[in-house]
Amino acid sequence: MEKRERAIAKLFGHVAPTYQLVNHVLTMGLDFYWRRKAAAKASEAGGSLWVDVCSGTGDMAKNLARQVPEKTAILAVDFCRPMITRIRLKRYHKSIILPIQANSRMLPLRDETADLVTISFATRNLYHSKEALLQSYREFYRVLRPGGLFLNLETSQPENRWLRRLFHAYVRSVVKPVGRLISGNYPAYAYLAHTIPRFFSAAELARLLGQAGFSRVEVIPLCGGIAAIHLAQK
Repeated sequence: MEKRERAIAKLFGHVAPTYQLVNHVLTMGLDFYWRRKAAAKASEAGGSLWVDVCSGTGDMAKNLARQVPEKTAILAVDFCRPMITRIRLKRYHKSIILPIQANSRMLPLRDETADLVTISFATRNLYHSKEALLQSYREFYRVLRPGGLFLNLETSQPENRWLRRLFHAYVRSVVKPVGRLISGNYPAYAYLAHTIPRFFSAAELARLLGQAGFSRVEVIPLCGGIAAIHLAQK
């Protein structure tokens, strides 16, 4: 694991116990709706193996479990051990969700084995350079079967200038103090507040998915574009 990845893993390890709660508070509960909508779209992939990368405490995996076809396994992959531990504590999901500690750039899967790969609100953590993010996207492409589906749920940049300014102002003024108040950890949410305004627009991210090899990229803006679902087919 690279030095930067170790630092990020340490940050998120500290906030693992309150991670879900902070997400719900900062999005005013919208993340519940966004994940449900994304999981419903993702379930159209069907198949026998779904992979949720950078799974955190398993929120997206939990939503996928509500949509999963019979006899389909869900792998919840994260490089942060405390996050994986939180998933394992959710015993009522054990029969469906299989937590695995691994790096998103080196998934422990053979080529063309997964029917679905998802990532939610973690793509920004993979983006310390364009090439680094492309490397992760190409790894997701590698493990997908031909015709398989990749779903990316992430914050985005609203096209409307005034909404974008309002969104960025909210991130600057609210994310750090509220995150610190609930979690007791300032650096983790200072990092979050730094990455959100600097991330790609929906159109830019769609082009990047094309560069990684994906075809038929569909973009679904959420709440005026403050977040977006990208659906990309192999």
